[in-house]
Amino acid sequence: MYSALIECGNCGKETEHRILHLDPRGRGRPNAEVRGVARCRVCRLTHPFRSAPEAPVPVRSVISEGRRSHAEVHRLPKGTRIETGALLPETVDPPLRVLRIDRTDGRRVSSASASEVGTLWLSPYRGEVVRISIVEGRHTRSVTQVYPETHSFSVGGSVDVDGQVFRVVGLRARAQTWKVPGDTFRAAEVTRVYARRNVIPPEGTRAWMRERGSPSSRASSTSRSGRSRSSPGVSTNRGWPTRSRERRGATVHSSSPS
Repeated sequence: MYSALIECGNCGKETEHRILHLDPRGRGRPNAEVRGVARCRVCRLTHPFRSAPEAPVPVRSVISEGRRSHAEVHRLPKGTRIETGALLPETVDPPLRVLRIDRTDGRRVSSASASEVGTLWLSPYRGEVVRISIVEGRHTRSVTQVYPETHSFSVGGSVDVDGQVFRVVGLRARAQTWKVPGDTFRAAEVTRVYARRNVIPPEGTRAWMRERGSPSSRASSTSRSGRSRSSPGVSTNRGWPTRSRERRGATVHSSSPS
């Protein structure tokens, strides 16, 4: 059972039709005219139809790969809608992403039909490039990785970098920084991922040095060597005050031994 959007003479617009019969002469031939009989699902009118594919139009394209670029011509159906940031229809291995659209009148636009395009600026699409900032103690390093378009990042989730797993503590997306656990965005929306280690490595490793090191010996940690005048100095133990009696028998406490 087939259905399609077909112009209905009774409704005066394109409506969904149930295809009752197809002319077998057009089957199996690319860009061949399709004929048959269909019934409108809105007004129930049964009528013959014919549908001819739109003739493709040549579209000039400039494909950039790093510092190099080259020109090509793509033939697309006349009514094909092209948008900036989307993939160019009918291109494979690798697909091409639309970077810029110049119309035939020279204006730069965000979308246009194939017949309106003067030049397309494209680049091969091999995935979403995402920058990751990894916080390691007092130091932060940045790496760049490529992810599929369908990949998602979540605050509180994890990210794998060079075989190590890090915890996602923040995401930069839609011109904001998101830090609430559960905030999730697709790789295409994320401009930067902020991550931290899940496991602290042993003290003294070169991968991540501790902020404070352990003393080399007990002597060095309990040294009473001279200190600066601003330091509290060396503390000494003070004994209990001694008692002495005066002539009249009163008890007097003194701060130093008699």
